[in-house]
Amino acid sequence: GAVNAFSADGEPLAQFLQEEKSLIITAGDTDTIERSCGNIPGVKASTIREYEVLTADGEEKKIYDMGLNVYDIMNSGKLFITKDAIAKIEEVLA
Repeated sequence: GAVNAFSADGEPLAQFLQEEKSLIITAGDTDTIERSCGNIPGVKASTIREYEVLTADGEEKKIYDMGLNVYDIMNSGKLFITKDAIAKIEEVLA
């Protein structure tokens, strides 16, 4: 069904997410989402973060903290991935 910020097909979003294990994958700085999901039983949030680091020879390099694993993805009944997260996954795995 369709999901918006307040409800999913007319039922409260938290109730919709709790019907079965849910995994929400986002990208960027989304600490609020992770903290909020921690308050809903059966819901887990994972964030793909990008960091810029300096190598030993002074070059800037991007590194990613995917925070994802196959178990969490396969063990979730509902999987939500933001467009930004999909773009980061494609960038890393390309």
